[in-house]
Amino acid sequence: MRQINKQRKFLKKNDKILGDVNKIMYLCN
Repeated sequence: MRQINKQRKFLKKNDKILGDVNKIMYLCN
């Protein structure tokens, strides 16, 4: 159970980073 929570937190953080990267790419274009 804790493992799943850890993974979910990690995925959430990754989503945020990906979102930021997408924003930057969009602004650069």
